[in-house]
Amino acid sequence: MAADGAIKHSLMGGKLHVYRRENSGQWQCSAYIAGKSHRVSTKTDSLAHAKQFAEDWYLTLRGKVASGEVKAEKTFKEAAAAFEREYEIITEGQRTPPMYAATRTAFGSTSIPSSAPCEFQRSRRARSRNTASSAGRTNARRPGRRSTMNS
Repeated sequence: MAADGAIKHSLMGGKLHVYRRENSGQWQCSAYIAGKSHRVSTKTDSLAHAKQFAEDWYLTLRGKVASGEVKAEKTFKEAAAAFEREYEIITEGQRTPPMYAATRTAFGSTSIPSSAPCEFQRSRRARSRNTASSAGRTNARRPGRRSTMNS
C-alpha cells in the first residue's frame, strides 16, 4: 500500500504500474514513456483483468511511440492555437471587443509560423540558452544614482 492510500502493483520490470485509488473500485494503470507520463483507467475492479489490460495497453502505447503516432511534446503551433482560443478567458473580459479583434489579427499574422512545426520545448530551451549567453551583460543602474521620487 502506498503512502497516499492507493494499492499499487508493478509490472514489466517496474515500467508499468497498476493501482487502485483509496476511494475508487476500479484499477488504473500508468507508464512513463518518451518523457511523458501516460495514465488510463482499466474500467474493471478485477486485479487479474486489470493487469492483462495494462500489459496490452502498455505494449500498444510503446508501439505507437515507436511509430511516431504519439508525440512527446506539443508543437509551438499547438500551444499558440490554444493561447489564441483561451486569450479572452485569460484576460477575464478586461479588454474591449476591438482590442480582442486587433490581438487576434496581430496574433494570427505574426506569431504562428506557417512552416514546419517546431517543438515547443525546444523553442523554450533555445530561448533559455540565449538568455544565459546574454547574462554577462547587465542593465542594472549605475552606482551612485538614486531616484528622486521619494526624496
